[in-house]
Amino acid sequence: MICWTMASLIPAAVVNCLIFHYTTIRRVALASVLTFCRSFGYVALIAWILVHAGASGILMSAFLLGELATLFTAVCVTEFLKKRDPSLERVLLLPRISGNEHYISFSVPGSAQGAVVASERMAEFCEQHELDPELSMMLPLAIEEMLVLVNEHCFENNDKMYADVRIVISAKELLLRIRCGGKLFDPIADYRKRTEGMSEEDLLMDESLGIRMITQAADSVTFRRTLGVNNLVVTFAQSSDGL
Repeated sequence: MICWTMASLIPAAVVNCLIFHYTTIRRVALASVLTFCRSFGYVALIAWILVHAGASGILMSAFLLGELATLFTAVCVTEFLKKRDPSLERVLLLPRISGNEHYISFSVPGSAQGAVVASERMAEFCEQHELDPELSMMLPLAIEEMLVLVNEHCFENNDKMYADVRIVISAKELLLRIRCGGKLFDPIADYRKRTEGMSEEDLLMDESLGIRMITQAADSVTFRRTLGVNNLVVTFAQSSDGL
């Protein structure tokens, strides 16, 4: 019994990661189906088949087989969804990066040095892809300021924790995403609350100049917390002449 249970933990870890991922990208129906299959549906069905086949001696294998069947179901469902929407790729159902799109994705520790490194990498990326000078100036500055706030409020300056930064440039838009664990915290909402009622002179003296600039220039700012993970997405529209 112990051996069968331990063996089932290997595919269970993969299935759980997929369930959490689908929940994060708002594929809640798929995540719910997989949760039901692995926790009851397939396990009960396989156990019933084994008992009626006279193989009750390996009844505990139903847990391992149930996890494998759930993993197979996830692959089949995602293949079906990808046929319906060719813009999705792989079992993670992430949007496909086309030839005219560019992106950078990296993780930084919860420290002041990590925020500086993220700012430098963002500046190099902007320069490499010849973004608008104003945007090339505000993005690295805002990234550093937001990560400093995340380090203070989410991580409490714990450099063992990491924030994930991703920026995607397409023909239609530029998307900036910061994802991290830790405590619930929205750096944009915090800035807006903190600066509410400030005079123009006070705003100019405020240390969060980069955040102020991107909130004014962005077309949309979205914050969500899903399964203990903070997700901040800032989007800038792309015109025919550039950002």
